[in-house]
This record gives sequence, C-alpha cells and structure tokens, in this order.
Amino acid sequence: MIKLINPNSMSKKPVISVIVTVHNQIEFIHETIGGFAQQDINVPYEIIAVCDNCTDGSDLAIKNSYPNVRIEKVEYKHPCVSRNHGIDLAKGDFICFFDGDDTPHSNYLSKLYEALQKNPDKNLAYGRFNYPGFGLEAARLPACNYMEWTPSWLQYGPINNTPMMIRRELIDKGARWEENIRTREDYEFTHSLVKAGAKGVHVRDVIWDYRLHEGSIWGSNRAAALATHSMKFLQKKHNLNAPDLETMFISILSRRDLFEEYFKNIAEIDMPRNEMHYFVFIDSNDEELIKDAIERAEKLKFASLRVFVTNEESLVDEMSFYKRGMRIARNVEICMNEAKKTHGGAKYVFMVEDDTKVPADSYQKLKKHLDSNENLGYVSGCEVSRAESRHMGIAHLKGDEFGQVIHRINPHPKKKGLENITSGGWYCWMGRVDAIVGQKYRCTNEENDERMIGPDAYFVYDLHARGYDTQVDWSIWCDHYSSTDGWLTPNDAIMYEFEHLHRNDQWIRMMIKREKK
Repeated sequence: MIKLINPNSMSKKPVISVIVTVHNQIEFIHETIGGFAQQDINVPYEIIAVCDNCTDGSDLAIKNSYPNVRIEKVEYKHPCVSRNHGIDLAKGDFICFFDGDDTPHSNYLSKLYEALQKNPDKNLAYGRFNYPGFGLEAARLPACNYMEWTPSWLQYGPINNTPMMIRRELIDKGARWEENIRTREDYEFTHSLVKAGAKGVHVRDVIWDYRLHEGSIWGSNRAAALATHSMKFLQKKHNLNAPDLETMFISILSRRDLFEEYFKNIAEIDMPRNEMHYFVFIDSNDEELIKDAIERAEKLKFASLRVFVTNEESLVDEMSFYKRGMRIARNVEICMNEAKKTHGGAKYVFMVEDDTKVPADSYQKLKKHLDSNENLGYVSGCEVSRAESRHMGIAHLKGDEFGQVIHRINPHPKKKGLENITSGGWYCWMGRVDAIVGQKYRCTNEENDERMIGPDAYFVYDLHARGYDTQVDWSIWCDHYSSTDGWLTPNDAIMYEFEHLHRNDQWIRMMIKREKK
C-alpha cells in the first residue's frame, strides 16, 4: 500500500485537485497514480481517479494500493465527459488534468504550482514531456517541445496538451471540455480557456512522460479519421478558417546585446507583417534574454507568433567551429520543418540573423526574385562577414564526384544585379520551402579539415547540386556585427574585397584531407 507524501492531504482542504481519467489501463496504474502519490510538493492536494468504463480491475488496483485516492466509477465512455465530471468534484483552487496511461515526474505538481505562484498574472501552466525519438535530438518540434504561450498562434495550431494546471477562476468563468469530439480535445479546451481569460506560462523543464500504445487512440488506426472530424468541428465552432499565409519570417536569437538594433531593424523592413507567420527560435536558457525577446517579438504584430526556447546554453562563444556551426544548422533545420507544418504550409521563408542589419527593401527584392523564378530555391543579400578577411560569404564552390569542395572563388562584389552562386550565408536570405525541407546539413570540422566551410555554405552548395537555382542580389548589402570591430559597414567590405581578395580574380585552392580506404 502506497500513501501520499502529504499524509494530511485528504483531511485538509486541498490546494490542488489532480483529475486522472482512467480506462482499462491497469498496467500503467502504478506509474500514473503512483507517480502522483509521491510528489515533492508541500501543499495539500487530492487525486481524483475517474474510472470510465473500466473492466480490467483498474479501479480495484487503485483502491487496494492508494487508499487516499478518490475513485469515481462512471460509464461515460468519453474522456472529456469524465474530465468535466472530475471538475465538478474538485475542491482545489488549482486543477490538474492527466491521462491514466502517462507518467508524471516527481516534480510535476511543484513545477507547475511554482510557475503560477511566481507569475500571479498567469492562470495556466504547462510543461514539456519526454517522447523518445522526437524533439531537439531529432531536429523536430513535436508537441513534447511546446511553444511559449502566444495566443495568436491558436488560429493555426495548439500550444499545450492535456496535462496542465489551471486556476479555478477559469472554470468559474465557463471553461469546460468539449464533449462532442474524441481527439484534438486539448486544442479545443485551450480555446475554451482563452475565452475564459487564460494567460499561460510555459515550464520549459521535462516534467512528464508520454506513452503511445495500441490501446490509445493515437496508438491505433482510429486517430486519423477522428482527428479529421474533430478539426472540422473545431473550425466551425471557433471560426478557425485561418488564411494560408505565404511567408514565415524567422529569427534565431542568442545574443541579447544586439536585441535593440535587431528588433528596430525588423520593424523597419518593408514587409506585410500582418500577413506573415513569425517564428522566434531562442537558442538559450537565459531567462532574461527569453523574456526580453518575447516582449519585443510581440510588439511587431505579425499575423501569428510562435516562440520556441531550446533551454540550452548558448554556443555563441564556443570555440569549436564544428559545434557552433552544427548547432546553428540544427536550429535552421527545425525552422524549415516548422514552416512546412504551418497551417496550409508556408511557401517561402525569410530569415535575418540576430547579428545582421539589412536594408528596408530587402524582403521585397528577395520575394520578387522568388515570385518570378519557380526554380529559385535560395536567394540572399551579401553581408560584411566575420573574421580577419571580412569576406562576404558569397562564393563559387567546385566539388569532386563525392560532393567534397576542393576549390573556392570569391566573385567581385557589385553594386547591383543578380548572380548565380553555389555558396552563400543565412544572414539575410529567402528560400522556397518545398525545396528546402528535407535538405541535409553538414559542416567541416576544424579539428581535421582546414576548409572551414560552414553549414550555410554547404546548404547552398547542396541545394544547387540538387538542381535548384541559388543566387545573390548584390544590391542588398547587410551590416554585420563583429565582436572585435563592432558594426562592419558595406563600404568596409567592398574596399577590402577589391584591395585584398580579388586581385586577378584568383582561385583559392582548399586542400582536403581524406583517409584512404
């Protein structure tokens, strides 16, 4: 027999009510109910197990092992009805929802409760969960790595999942689970919560484990048909006929010292922000940086805003070229996949790096090129680059039959005009989503390769090798921030390029090291 860590939790008025819906999940009971019975939280809480149409003895297993758990046997045969029943029974000022086949970590309640205590203006908290094989390690952002709370995105997709903690005030204002659908109910419930005044806070720690199995809807072949029906219901109920926005603008941020310049520049770019998705990807675990970035991004008033935080230490100062390059490559890959997954799928992506300032007309010029050439996969401006050479990142690469780069030439910089290239950067560029999604990423390793070719250069090179046009617009000159020289202007680069790098239009041979098989 297992007792609650808080032995008086049932004799005192509970602060938190945990509603667990159970349906023939006896094999998971000790991980789910047992997990809640042993939480590391010091406030009184109650556990209400709503056993809906259980025929496998789940209710008896709970009764025998967890005497402090309240068991409700019902025959609703519907999880949403069971959750609403649990709401009617709940006594706590904070209410949690959880499914009987998932597993809470021991800090599940404490993390959510702490987040709401620290943020009295928020009334909903949710966290990340473990889903092996998905997430950052696979360069994907499924539900386990939820976005920050940005209600503008609700028109296009969900923010949180069923496991969450809410203040009772949202229930008192009419938030209930929709009983006419069997899937996407968490997405619908979020809409109900928002109408009741929900303001969410994201706990970026992994605090529970998701289990996919044959007995669950998403683990069976029933999910697709049910999901289609549910989405049609949601679209009608909440008027979710969201337009298919053509372009997603991307910011990958890790340098707070440049936020003032960066966001000011974004506001000055001539682009229809009210007709574009905005995906802010924050590669940091700095809470002040994250808060600052979100506040600045919200002020730009894009049609939709999504913010994702890696919650990892930034690699801005990492000395390894390979580690830094591949981290950036992973982040870009995630953003490209997300562009494809947006409502209807974005057609183009437009990106400006956080250490780059671009001309106000850059977006309009780049988009015009893509609109006029359906085979154009990538087109960029040119940037004053980092390092002593200050070269602009624009080049023609020549490779061997193995795809290895053996020659590189930097073309003469021009004042205007398009030029076909096979190497470019991610500082200010626009690309065609269908061409980019699925693109492989690679980078030379500074420990065994002297070429120092980054993932952006290889990205363009490989895209070109697949048959897409890759171009530079020489009329788009971008300033770049160097940690040693501050902002480097286009004039600095042009003069340096003419005086040092482009004499005689000479090829720069780059030898590669190969191990002989």
